[in-house]
Amino acid sequence: MSNSDLQENSDVFQAKLAAAQPPRRSNRRAVLIIVVILGLMSAPMIFKWLPGEAARWRIAVAEEQRLDGDLPGAIRTLDAAIGEYPESAEIYLRRAAYHSEAKEYESAIQDLDQALVAGAAANVVLSERSQALHHLGKHAEAIEDCKELLRLSREERIGSPWEALNALAYARALGQVELKEGLENAEEAIRLAGPNLGILDTRGYLHYLLGEYESAADDLEQAVEQVEAYYARTPDAEYLPDRRLHESDQRRRNQMIAVLRYHRSLNYDKHGKHEKAKADRERVRELGFEPNASLF
Repeated sequence: MSNSDLQENSDVFQAKLAAAQPPRRSNRRAVLIIVVILGLMSAPMIFKWLPGEAARWRIAVAEEQRLDGDLPGAIRTLDAAIGEYPESAEIYLRRAAYHSEAKEYESAIQDLDQALVAGAAANVVLSERSQALHHLGKHAEAIEDCKELLRLSREERIGSPWEALNALAYARALGQVELKEGLENAEEAIRLAGPNLGILDTRGYLHYLLGEYESAADDLEQAVEQVEAYYARTPDAEYLPDRRLHESDQRRRNQMIAVLRYHRSLNYDKHGKHEKAKADRERVRELGFEPNASLF
């Protein structure tokens, strides 16, 4: 093949190659179009994500204030946050918890109702609201909330059936109404979940209220032994990076132990074991609580 033929073939090849490649400007335009389309597709997700993340930052700031002992300041921070994010169920739930901690139960209930409207899980709202209602002495309303909890767990599979049963049994005990029905609830909860300390305490307290002191003694002794043993073998400060979190967790633990010991002290008195009852009440005070009907 002559040099002229080689040159001609080369020219033909280069021409074909150039024809096969789209213009660079078209490539840039296609990439730009793809970027714009992806941006438009992701925009709703970004706009939905941003308020939620911003609301969580506000909650984090409020929690820092609470852990530092400034509960009123934490509530004010969440007041402002709700002004910015009025549809955030998380903020309403957190502020409800702070109001309850401050013993402002009416405000807590209002926040829980708003959280439900904003999409919070119904079982979470009902559980917290029933506690606030008990503190206000509105036991009948608290019992109705717990009945709804049980319905949700059975019919809609929202929440735990045994926890709902225990909550209803305990609500009846606190209201001192429908005690036999409450005892049936506690028995069913134990059949589902086994004799855990929470249900044993509920059943024992119901036996006590029904005047069945021997049966109450069996349950309440087991419940106290279980809670003491559990917390004795469970580390506290070791798994919490912040000392303030440890103190908050410790108070929650102390309250649980105090409730169980208070219930046991009541039954001890019925058995004439006044020294043991006195020891339980002293222990309740050491834990930072008063042994009276407001402790639950």
